[in-house]
Amino acid sequence: MFMARIDSASRFFLVLLGWSLAASAQARCANGMNTSIPESTPTTAFTVRTDGTVLAKATGLMWARCPVGQIVSANACSGTPKAMTWAEAILVAHASTLAGYTDWRLPNPKEALSIFEDRCDAPSLNADLFPIDYRFGLWTSTPAANLTGAHYAAWVVGSDGRVILAPDYQEASVLLVRDAR
Repeated sequence: MFMARIDSASRFFLVLLGWSLAASAQARCANGMNTSIPESTPTTAFTVRTDGTVLAKATGLMWARCPVGQIVSANACSGTPKAMTWAEAILVAHASTLAGYTDWRLPNPKEALSIFEDRCDAPSLNADLFPIDYRFGLWTSTPAANLTGAHYAAWVVGSDGRVILAPDYQEASVLLVRDAR
């Protein structure tokens, strides 16, 4: 299995392309935090909505706060995340009506990495925005080359910010995204 790690400098550059990094409310991590690394997803760069979504102000992307199968309850993701194959993930995303919207989709790897907090240990997310406190793999919309001759593959973003090539029959979670502009 091919694994690529996007280093902090590259991720910081990607964040600069689409995000304002103005000083703001500090991100909260579910696990450890390295305060010597610049904050990449300040809470004030997002609007937390009461319908289980969060809006990234700079990119105009609306995200589900919890993976498919879970809901936000008392600022935590409750329920059981649904693990599914890549084909199932695409269908589930397109069929979702979360918060009354019907244009949900899977994120591409760059979009998925844009919500990761560089300061946080896995899960590398700002817990005030995405209250996920366990390790996960999230399907992206991006297919990859034929992996084993008969099976195709897609990119998965792990809870530690690693981008992993996964066979399409593997199961991973889904974090929905939509263009809100």
